[in-house]
Amino acid sequence: MIQCIRYAPWSHARGRTVIEGYPKPLRSLLQTVEGVGQAVTSRSDLPRFDLHVPLMSLPAIFGTSLHTIPAAVPYLTPLPGEFHLESATLPGFRVGLAWAGDSAHRNDHNRSLPLDRLQLLLQVPGIQ
Repeated sequence: MIQCIRYAPWSHARGRTVIEGYPKPLRSLLQTVEGVGQAVTSRSDLPRFDLHVPLMSLPAIFGTSLHTIPAAVPYLTPLPGEFHLESATLPGFRVGLAWAGDSAHRNDHNRSLPLDRLQLLLQVPGIQ
């Protein structure tokens, strides 16, 4: 979702009103994307619409190649006060790891792993 929301401005530029459905934890971040006219977090909040396109289908619909992926940066802008870097001055290469998703997701057992499985990665010299 975070990767493909970059196609919202392209849809909007073609005269479309973009209504995006988000998981609640991502709403404040993704609703800042240019071209998103309305953000909803439940199907009951959806207004009437004429066409439904899964977000992950947009790269194929727009005929995207590796060289034509929308690359406007930044395309996401956290709202003031919702994002804080603990320290931008840490030495070394900073690495973020997402090892677990929503435990209520029906396929979570295939998407998440115990944190201890990443211990070897945490011992690589030069990373924070």
